[in-house]
Amino acid sequence: MKVVAMIPARLQATRFPEKLIQDLNGQPVIYRTVENAIQSGLFDEVIVVADDEIFKQLLAPLNIQVHITTQPYQCGSDRIASVANQYMHKDILINIQGDEPFINTKALKQVIHSFQDEQVKVASLVHPLDEKLVHQPNFVKVAMNKNLEAIFFSRAPIPYRNQLSFEYQYFRHIGIYAFRPEMLVAFAQWEIGDLEQMEQIEALRFIENGVFIQMAVINELTIGIDTPEDLEKARELLKN
Repeated sequence: MKVVAMIPARLQATRFPEKLIQDLNGQPVIYRTVENAIQSGLFDEVIVVADDEIFKQLLAPLNIQVHITTQPYQCGSDRIASVANQYMHKDILINIQGDEPFINTKALKQVIHSFQDEQVKVASLVHPLDEKLVHQPNFVKVAMNKNLEAIFFSRAPIPYRNQLSFEYQYFRHIGIYAFRPEMLVAFAQWEIGDLEQMEQIEALRFIENGVFIQMAVINELTIGIDTPEDLEKARELLKN
């Protein structure tokens, strides 16, 4: 299968502006993310879809394609969809967040493997979540059916736990998406529905349009950089 890594990059992130150009032990965060995607050896091509020319300058040494589109987008998947028509001849397009410099190669292999089933149009990842953390809205929870297809995403605890005593494993969504090219194009053409607007979770656009997302369970987490504190953790990880 021909697989392309598509990395959306926005300069002014809401919670941590300019985080992608912050220094991460000698290179910008976005540079580390792209470099690790290349070194994974999983992709025929790695591209970046960005909103500022500074990304072309920073990534020039890596000799990759950087598309610039200054239009505002609802989410990263909408941004990469703006160039998806150029990659319709590929088998899978994977959205890797620009603030994920520690690419988990095993996890990426799992999500790619999901497409061995020709019925799968979109896939993503989940990680077991400690029940003590289910009430934290920053952790997006996923409810799945017995085939590990997502049936709902929420920042609230789902399912609701009543007084029944049986154990239940909650799952946290990991925001890496893999698409058939035609599904990414369709995603960007759909209107943003009420559920997506309320929860601010782009995956709900698929649910609202009747498309199941095939989930793969991973047991290892990497550090995403959402805050200055995350950046310091990442620096320590690289240093050690």
